[in-house]
Amino acid sequence: MGRLHLVLSCRRDPALPLYRWRVNGSLTEMRTTDLSLTITETAQLLAAHDVVLPGSTLYALHSMTEGWPAGVRLAAMAMRGHPEPERVLDDGGPYSTAVGDFLTGEVIETLPPDTRRLLFDTAVATRLNAGLVEAITGRDDGARVLAELKGSNAFLTRNAGPGGWYRFHPLFARTLHSELLRRNPERVAELHRRAAAWHATYGIPAEAMRHALLAEDWPGAVETLDRHWPDIVGGVRYDRPHEAAPHAPAGDEHTDPRLALAFAAERLRVGDLEGTRDFLRRSNRATDTPDPAPITTTGTTTTGTTTTGTTSGNGTASAAGNGTSAGAASGVSTASGVSTGDAPAGRQEGPAATGPGTPTGGGAGLTARAGQSAPGMPAAQHTPATPPGSTAPAERPTSGGATAVMTAPAPATGQPATATQPATDEPTTTAATGPIRLSARMIAGFAAAEAWLSGDPRRTLAALGDLNRPDEQNDEIRALSMLDEGEARLRLGELAAAGAPLHGALVLAQRTGMAQAQVCAAAQLSVLEATRGRLRASARLGRQALVTADRFGITDATDLGWVRMALASVYGEWDRIAEADRLLDEGLDLAAGDPDLLVAIATVRAKLRHGAGRLAAALEVLHTARRELGGAALAPSVERALALTEAELRISGGDLGAARRLVATGGDPDVYPGWAACVDASAALVEGKAAAAASTAQQFATPSVDTALTWTVHAAILTSLAGRALGDRNRVLRGLEVALDIAEEESFRRPFLVGGHPVRDLLANFAPLLPVYHPWPRNSPPGRRPSRVAGAVPTAAWWSRSPSGN
Repeated sequence: MGRLHLVLSCRRDPALPLYRWRVNGSLTEMRTTDLSLTITETAQLLAAHDVVLPGSTLYALHSMTEGWPAGVRLAAMAMRGHPEPERVLDDGGPYSTAVGDFLTGEVIETLPPDTRRLLFDTAVATRLNAGLVEAITGRDDGARVLAELKGSNAFLTRNAGPGGWYRFHPLFARTLHSELLRRNPERVAELHRRAAAWHATYGIPAEAMRHALLAEDWPGAVETLDRHWPDIVGGVRYDRPHEAAPHAPAGDEHTDPRLALAFAAERLRVGDLEGTRDFLRRSNRATDTPDPAPITTTGTTTTGTTTTGTTSGNGTASAAGNGTSAGAASGVSTASGVSTGDAPAGRQEGPAATGPGTPTGGGAGLTARAGQSAPGMPAAQHTPATPPGSTAPAERPTSGGATAVMTAPAPATGQPATATQPATDEPTTTAATGPIRLSARMIAGFAAAEAWLSGDPRRTLAALGDLNRPDEQNDEIRALSMLDEGEARLRLGELAAAGAPLHGALVLAQRTGMAQAQVCAAAQLSVLEATRGRLRASARLGRQALVTADRFGITDATDLGWVRMALASVYGEWDRIAEADRLLDEGLDLAAGDPDLLVAIATVRAKLRHGAGRLAAALEVLHTARRELGGAALAPSVERALALTEAELRISGGDLGAARRLVATGGDPDVYPGWAACVDASAALVEGKAAAAASTAQQFATPSVDTALTWTVHAAILTSLAGRALGDRNRVLRGLEVALDIAEEESFRRPFLVGGHPVRDLLANFAPLLPVYHPWPRNSPPGRRPSRVAGAVPTAAWWSRSPSGN
C-alpha cells in the first residue's frame, strides 16, 4: 500500500502538531537558513545572469542579502549590463528601490496596521530585545511581540545565545527605515532619543551615542562620549547600520571639539577612515577656537533656579538645566580652560551584573529629562523599560511636579550621587567660559584608534605614550591601552608580547563592564591562541566572545569575523572541515572590506583545501586573495602568513624554488620564524638533504613559550622524518613523542594528515616503541579527546582517516 507524503509551504508555522512529528521522525523541515544561498551558490546565480563580481563585492552582496534568493536575483537583474556593478549596491539606487518595492508589497502591507506601526518605530534600532522594544514604542509586551514577529517570518531572526536579541534582515531593515522616513519623518528624532536613553542606561554606550547623534541630541552625545570614551573608541569595528550617517552641524553652528570627537567615534565604529580623520581635524580646529558655541538645551516650566553642573575627579556629574548641560553631561568645569575627558565614569559592577537587562549608572542624563519621563514610559515612571528576567532599575525619586532626580555613576564611596534640578520654560544655556582643552589621554586614544583603522600597528603603539601616563589613570583607560597594545603586537606578529596586555584588557573590561572592549579582547585572544596552537584555549575564548557579544546585542562586528576565522583554524586542525568552512563563510559576511581579515580567511581556507588533497583549489584561493587586495597594505603577521601558506603549497607541488623565494621575501622574516623553519626543513627533505632538515627543524621541535605549538608539532614530525632518513632511531622517537604528546593535549590532526604516507608509516612502525603506548579509539571524535592517559597516542589507522572529518 502506498504512503501519502504531504508537502506544506507556508510563511509561518501551521497550527499542526509539528512537535509530535519531529519526535517520531515523520517530519522533514526546510527552514529559511536551509533555503539561503551560500557564497558559492550566490556566485552561480549571478553567473547565470552573466554577472561576475570581484570577491569583495560578492562578499558584500552575500552579507547584505544573507543568501536570500529573491534579493540575489534582484541584484543580478540590476547588475546585468551595468558598467560598474559594484555601485548597484549603493543605498538609494535602483536595487534598493526594487528590493523596497518587493518587501513593501509582499510583506509590510500585508501586516495589520498596529504591527506596521511597531515595525516602523523599531526601524531606528539595528538590534532589538524586549526591553528596547518597550522603551521605543511605549508598549509593555515586547517579548510577546518579538516572538510573534519571528513566528510570522517577518524577516526577523533571534540571535543564538542568552541575550534575547533579535535583528531584522539587513535589506528588510533598510526598507523599514526608508518607509519610516517617508511616512513619519517627524517621529525619527524622538524614536532615536528613546533608543539612546535605553542603551545608555543598560550599559551599551556606543549605541547610546550613535542614537543621540542621529537624534541631533548634541549634549547627550557629548555626555556619553565623556563618560565612556575608552569603551567607545576601543570597541568593535565595522558595524553595518542600515541608516545614513548622522549629520553634523554646520561649521559655525557648533564648535565644541567634544562633539566633533563624538562624530569621529561614530565614523570609527563603521570603519570610515576618511570620515574619522575629517572629524578629528574638526576637533583640532575647534580646540583652538577661543569661544566655543554653547550647548543649548530646552527645559520645562517649574519654579526654582538654574544651576551649572560640575564633575568630580572620578567623573560623577551633577545635573543641570534639563539634565544634559555641557558641564553636567560632559565633565567640563565652569572654570576657564579646564580639560575634559580624563576620567570616564566607572561602572558600578562587572558585566555579569551590568549587561543588557541590568541598568548601569552610565549615561543617566539621557534617561530622564527634567519635566518629562524617560522615553516611552509613563510620566510618573522615570525609568527605562526593563527586559524580561532582569532586575528593574531603582525607582528615581521625584520631589513634585516637573523636578527630575537623576542618578549618576557611583562615586568612590559607593553611594549614588544625585542632584535635583528645577527647570524653567526658558532655554537653558551652559557653556565653558574659555577654550575647551581635550585631555591628552582622550586625544591619544583617538590617535591610536585612527592608526589602527589605517592598518598601522606601529603608529598605534607610538600613540600609547600619552594614553599610559600614570597620573589619574583609571581602569577603563588602562583597559583601552592594554587592548590597543595587544592588538598591535598581534598584528606585528609579536605573539609572546601580545598575550599579557590582551589578557589584562579582558580582565579590566570585565571588571568595569566595558561591553565592546570585552568582545574585542576575547576575540583577539582567540586569534592569538589559535596562532600559538593552543587550540582549546582559542575555542573557549572564541565562544566567550560570541556569548558576550550576544549579551550586549553586538552581531555585525568585524571582531566576530576574526573569532570565526580563529575557530575555523582550530576546527581545521581538528579535521572538522565542514564546520570550519561554515565558519569561514560567516566570517566573510562580517569582513566588510577589512583586507587583513579577508586574507586571513583565505589562508585558512587554502589550508583546508590542501588538507583535502585539492592543491590547485588551495592555490586559487590564495591567488584570488592577492588579486582582491588591490595594493592594500597588510599587517605584517597577515602578510607573512600569506607568503608561508603559499610556500607550503609550492612545496607540495614540487616548486621548491618558489617556496624558498616566498620564505625569503614574503613579508617580515622576523615574523613566525618557527613556521618559516618548518617550510625550509620540508623543502630540504624533498631535496634529500635530511641532515639540513634535521638541523633546521630541531631548534623548534621542543615546546617553548616563544614557539607556537602548531609549528612545534610540525617541527617534531619533520625531525622524526629526517631521523628516519638518517637512520637515527633515537631522533625519530624523540620527535614523534613530542608531536604526539602535543597532539593529545590539543587534539591536533591536520599535521599528521597532510604528512601523507611517510607520517603514517612513522606512526605504524615507531609509535608502538614509545615508553607507554595506549592507542586512541579509531572513532574518537576530533577536538574531543578521551580522558588523558600517560603516553596515549593515536594509531596510524586513526590518523589516516579521510580528511573530510566523516
